[in-house]
Amino acid sequence: MGRNLGNTEVGDGPKFIGRGLLHLTGRENYTNFGSQFEKDYVTDPTIVARNPYVAVKAACYYWDLRHVNAVADRDDVNKVTLLVNGGYNGLEERKGALIRAKRELGII
Repeated sequence: MGRNLGNTEVGDGPKFIGRGLLHLTGRENYTNFGSQFEKDYVTDPTIVARNPYVAVKAACYYWDLRHVNAVADRDDVNKVTLLVNGGYNGLEERKGALIRAKRELGII
């Protein structure tokens, strides 16, 4: 049932799928995000996907919660991936995306 994500009820997996810019996932993360801002995202978790403001807010909340900024400033894609995803799924795609983004922004 995905207990490591705080999913405790049958159906929690599909109900609390990844949404938002960083894919907030799991009942526990939706609960904690809502508690931080005194909002209920558990009753209707789709608001994280439907409301662009909430999607960005959820991403910023999670980024800050996991202390990702200092690691990202060092361009440590491996560590950023680990902090955000808890593993290395999609690592090579992320490395390519970082290079493309830097090119578009004129950083490299």
